[in-house]
Amino acid sequence: MLLRYIERLRQAPEAKRQSHAIVIAAAVTGLVGAAWLSTLPAAVSEVSEVAEETPRPLASFFSRAREQFASLSVRDDGETGAAASSSDVAQSRSLAIPGAIVLSPEELA
Repeated sequence: MLLRYIERLRQAPEAKRQSHAIVIAAAVTGLVGAAWLSTLPAAVSEVSEVAEETPRPLASFFSRAREQFASLSVRDDGETGAAASSSDVAQSRSLAIPGAIVLSPEELA
């Protein structure tokens, strides 16, 4: 049946062959699209579950950066190093933040 249809289509004028080609291409595309859409709800629910479990990249980056900058201090001898405890940070003259203007407590008063 399909071979007979193809044989008759070969003998048809060019315009008729092109119109049949467009209809067949649209039908195959529609079938593929329908199959894809039928699987879409399951894929979306899986993605939303994974998204809820995964932390946001920028939020985790900034929280880690904030923690690292908080651990830096400028010691009395002028060197920058990691603070050993919160009392060390309180005793230090100022907090070292790259690119920032650092003021000592005396300069703020």
